[in-house]
Amino acid sequence: MVVQTFSASCAEIAFARIKETLGDSAMILEVRRTARGVDVLAAPSGTPGSLRRMYEVGRSSPPIGAANERPASHGGGESDGPLAARSGRHGSRWMDRSAVYSPVRHVLESIDFPPDLCARLSGLGASSDSVWRSVTAWLEQCYPPLAPTASRKDGSGGIALGFVGPRGVGRSTLVRGLATRAAIADPGRIVWVRVGFPRRRLPEAEAHEAPVGVDLRVAHSLSELRGIAKEHGDYDALLIDLPGIDVHAPTERAALHKFIREASSAWGRVAWHSVVPATWSIREASRVLKALQPLGIHGTAWTHMDRVADPGALVGATMRTELRPAFLHGDRVGDGGSTRTASWEDIVGQLQALDPDQSVEDQAVAT
Repeated sequence: MVVQTFSASCAEIAFARIKETLGDSAMILEVRRTARGVDVLAAPSGTPGSLRRMYEVGRSSPPIGAANERPASHGGGESDGPLAARSGRHGSRWMDRSAVYSPVRHVLESIDFPPDLCARLSGLGASSDSVWRSVTAWLEQCYPPLAPTASRKDGSGGIALGFVGPRGVGRSTLVRGLATRAAIADPGRIVWVRVGFPRRRLPEAEAHEAPVGVDLRVAHSLSELRGIAKEHGDYDALLIDLPGIDVHAPTERAALHKFIREASSAWGRVAWHSVVPATWSIREASRVLKALQPLGIHGTAWTHMDRVADPGALVGATMRTELRPAFLHGDRVGDGGSTRTASWEDIVGQLQALDPDQSVEDQAVAT
């Protein structure tokens, strides 16, 4: 059978077209970046042996350059060869030319990144100084970080952000950090609303708990939330901190959804974020994010960034769920010093720092 080329603005769309055209068992042979996006070469799993032999020639071909030779430490088992099949997000199999050393694959395999996601990222470019920039560009294109926007559709009004998630993930500390940064960077009317369930009441808010320049309010019912909305309808930044729940309990998700609907109705367009710690595994983070997605979640805020050596969970869960990153947080005080908006250049730079063979130029980019 003939190898087919699928062109699209990003790899995600190309993979979906391949699955629809060639089926779940299609073989992904190559991913090429183009000026308009990507070209993905794929073939049905039943491709005759002549095609297989053509790709096996890569075993005896000379390396593309001394810098591209695969180090002996990577091993040469059958599963590491150029025809190693890996499962892709859409069920497709990746055919990796492992005879060419990939710094991206080397780093991702060292942090136990899932093989299918590893294949997708390491297939974005050759083993050159530009490969990490290719990964950054691809992630920016497919999962652009979620930027805060005005709460009203006409572009007026302040910024309204809401945060939900399990208990004990650093949600309130994150919100406090964002409130602190907002009060310092752009002083105005900053409102922090903490919400508790009627049967799980929060401690009474003390004035000293709120950062300077931030108005802290507490609600334990829908009626109290409506009262705060009437009093604080005019704001520059509104931060809604909903109670932590067991995200896999339908009753708790339903109760949380009522507060989300009420807050969105009272304040207009609120950008809701799931809060997940970067210390979790990709699997657990993805399970939580998928459970919260039906509540109208727009993006993800990642906490505990100061407790991990790499952002593998962030990258992997984003690719699994397609929920875009919005904020990164890494302190236990909430003073705003390590609370920032998400940037793929920053995130990929942390991965690149794990590459022992990166060039001087790339080290400068990573820092």
